[in-house]
Amino acid sequence: MFILSNFSERLSELMSDREINAPKLAEEIGCKRNTINRYLEGIFAPSLNVLIKLADYFNCTLDFLLAIDDENRANKFMPSPPFANRFAYMFEHFNKRKSELRDQTGIPESAIYNWLRGDTTPSADNIVLISAFFGCTVDYLVGREI
Repeated sequence: MFILSNFSERLSELMSDREINAPKLAEEIGCKRNTINRYLEGIFAPSLNVLIKLADYFNCTLDFLLAIDDENRANKFMPSPPFANRFAYMFEHFNKRKSELRDQTGIPESAIYNWLRGDTTPSADNIVLISAFFGCTVDYLVGREI
């Protein structure tokens, strides 16, 4: 499961490697400085959209950014399609049912249907659970890696 402190450490390392501070990173990806500070302090997990912006900025995989993988297998990434479209594709591609996702991960069915309708996107924790459910990388799940 996604551990916020691992993400915080990885983000801090990436920022240090790039020699960039929180205000500059916030400006670069279009968010508030306090938001970046909350990520670094392990208080707050980023949304899927912010995760993608951070991974694109640091030219790394989402799995590396989330500290799921210790090796950055970065290459050229596709622009991510709307999550609802990709999520529906994943069920069809892997021949899985929504009830299986609910039963195996404990994610409420209402959240699954909200994501499929495009009303919301999953949290970082749920993205990790979903990628494990489908047995794929987070980048593949969101359509950055084909």
